[in-house]
Amino acid sequence: MNNTYVYLHRRLDNNQVFYVGIGSKYRAYNSKQRTLFWKRIVNKYGYKVELLYDKLNFKDAIKIEIELIAKYGRRDLGTGYLCNMTDGGEGTLGRIISENHRKILKNSNIGKKANKETIEKLRTSHLGLVLTKESIDKRTLTMIDSDKYKKGTSKYKGVSWCKKKLKWRATIHMNNKCQHLGYFDEEDDAYNKYKEVLDIKKNNLIEILK
Repeated sequence: MNNTYVYLHRRLDNNQVFYVGIGSKYRAYNSKQRTLFWKRIVNKYGYKVELLYDKLNFKDAIKIEIELIAKYGRRDLGTGYLCNMTDGGEGTLGRIISENHRKILKNSNIGKKANKETIEKLRTSHLGLVLTKESIDKRTLTMIDSDKYKKGTSKYKGVSWCKKKLKWRATIHMNNKCQHLGYFDEEDDAYNKYKEVLDIKKNNLIEILK
């Protein structure tokens, strides 16, 4: 069915795009089940909805969402301002979870046991399930470039892998703006550039505080 929307959320103070999403029109305007990252931005600046496309099939909507997230960049990767925690279209691929959050998730399930009714529901929930073409396409997209993405997660802060240029990218946030520091063949070189600029920034702050 062609009933999927592609939408943007913009901050009210400067009209900056901070979230890209797909779904129903109701979902575009719904503030429930959003991340804490999204809620912090909205609580501080407010937001408005911009509907870019409507009446799309799910496959086309996914492609557009992925393209838009790549265009605007993710804040958690240091490539832009979006609070999206994934690369789009797949739900969880590319999501970065902190070590502290992993421990919280792990501890929250310790000692929990599902009752017989829940176990039976889980066992029978997929019996006879027939996947639609849209569902199959969505699952396929979760595997696209998965190996490349593993390379894209740098061990260094301020460094990310640029799939388009096949190079490491160094960025730093200064004055609430993401500043591009250059592309590098080696991950260490990108980090050294980031650290160089970071040290300059720190020294300038020290001089101001003296």
